[in-house]
Amino acid sequence: MKRIRSHLMVLSLIGHSAFALYVPEGAVVDESGYLVISEKYNDNELLVKGKLNVGTGLVVGDSSDYTIGEVSDSGVVETPAVFVGSSSFGSEFCIKDGGVVSTSTFWIYGEKTYGIPYSFLRNSVTVSGTGAKLNISGQLDIWSPYAPGQPGDSFHIPREIPALLSVLNGGEVSVGSLSIINGNWLNIGSGGKLTIHSDYDASDGHVNLLADGTLAIDGELSGISMVEAGRRIEAASILGNINVDGVLNITDADGAGAIQGDLVISEEGTLELSTHSGITVSGQATLGGKLRVKVDEGEVLSVGDQIQLFNFEGGVSGNFESVAPLSGEGALAWDFSQLNSTGVLHVIPEPATLALVGMGGLMLAFHRRKSGQSAENDPITKIF
Repeated sequence: MKRIRSHLMVLSLIGHSAFALYVPEGAVVDESGYLVISEKYNDNELLVKGKLNVGTGLVVGDSSDYTIGEVSDSGVVETPAVFVGSSSFGSEFCIKDGGVVSTSTFWIYGEKTYGIPYSFLRNSVTVSGTGAKLNISGQLDIWSPYAPGQPGDSFHIPREIPALLSVLNGGEVSVGSLSIINGNWLNIGSGGKLTIHSDYDASDGHVNLLADGTLAIDGELSGISMVEAGRRIEAASILGNINVDGVLNITDADGAGAIQGDLVISEEGTLELSTHSGITVSGQATLGGKLRVKVDEGEVLSVGDQIQLFNFEGGVSGNFESVAPLSGEGALAWDFSQLNSTGVLHVIPEPATLALVGMGGLMLAFHRRKSGQSAENDPITKIF
């Protein structure tokens, strides 16, 4: 593996442009201070397919326009801070196809974008493709002094979105916290996932969850009233009323999931819970659609076990149309006959020869891992 320490030596690794900064596969480049990608220093271009370590911070676009940075093909960038679009427009930073960027803080600026047709002036970050990851242990800031619709220049053309982060096609972004100021956006597209390791208020509407995208919140999610069809939201708790047409997963590490408001599960909606973490619904619960129950890894259930899945404080109406595990191989079953009245599900023997369904219990079979085990001692197959 080739290790390079001098910035001048890095410039000698010319792969596709006379002055572009290129870190090829197998090379390791160390920069002790700031590394600035701009027209002045390296022809506005960075391509990382090896490993780039930056001691103070990586700046993609600094008083420079149309700067391009790319981390791809298992390339890795590690640095305490990343700045995209500082006093610049048209800056693009792409993390794709196995590229990984790890940092403590990440700033995307949107300072000069104006005019409805001028999307190419926007400063943007894209995380796309299988294995592409942006890991931010601290805060992600997407900032601009301007909002769309404000006059942008002497011709008074309304401003467009100044800065944008998009995660899609298997890309993942993980942040400690998130701040989006003025007219900037974060789009979670098809196959993309954004994880926020703290509480988050989505009431400003600047996080746009698109079809087949996933938004995961380790803490409390507020400011959102609908999980649209084809979307997935994961949270420890929800503050406010929530209608579910897509998939809502409530799992709290401390076993205290909650919906502080009304819960409506439509016929198309799915609610996912775990045996470790039931939920309290403070408002009215209207049940429909599908319920999926995860048996936590390593947990062993036996006939007669009772699991407090729900606490309905504000009343409950309706029924789930189906209650199903995500996988399994058959010998124990769920009895959901008391779900609405007590919020409890019971573990019972598989009703192979019993006419229990006619008694009103909704039961779904789980199977033993090994034939010949008794139901009382059989571990349940992990659901997902």
